[in-house]
Amino acid sequence: MQQVLETTVARYLLVDDSPTIRLTLAAAIKQATRTLPEILEASDATQALQQFKKGPVDAVFLDMVLDETQESGLHLMDKLLAIDPKTRVILVTGLPSSDPVVVKGIRQGAFAFLPKPARTDAIRKILNEMETESGRFGRIR
Repeated sequence: MQQVLETTVARYLLVDDSPTIRLTLAAAIKQATRTLPEILEASDATQALQQFKKGPVDAVFLDMVLDETQESGLHLMDKLLAIDPKTRVILVTGLPSSDPVVVKGIRQGAFAFLPKPARTDAIRKILNEMETESGRFGRIR
C-alpha cells in the first residue's frame, strides 16, 4: 500500500490599511518561501477578525498603525491572541524597535518585529524562527 504524504501550505494574514504595503509584503513572503503560501489580506481590524476566524493562520503580519492610531494594531493583536493564544503576530511598522508602542507590543505577546519597508531577508529570518520553534516547515534558505 502506497502512503500519501500530506502537503502543508502556509497561511499568512496581512493586515495593513495600505494596499501597496500588503502587496509588497505578499511579494516578499512569496520570495522568502519555497512553496507558494496562501495569503489572506485585510485593510482594517474588522476585516482581519473575519479572515482570522475562517481558519488557522501560521502568522499575522500586523501593521501597528491602523486607522491613524498607534494603539489600534495592539488592540487587534490582543483580540487575535484571545481567540488563539498560539498565534504568531509579527508587528510591521515604520516605528523604531525602541519605540514604547513597539516594546509594549512585544511584551503583550508579539512573536517578532518587522520594520517597514519589509525586506525579503528579514521575512525569511522570521519564517525560519517560526520553523525552528514549531518544526512544521522545512528550513527556508
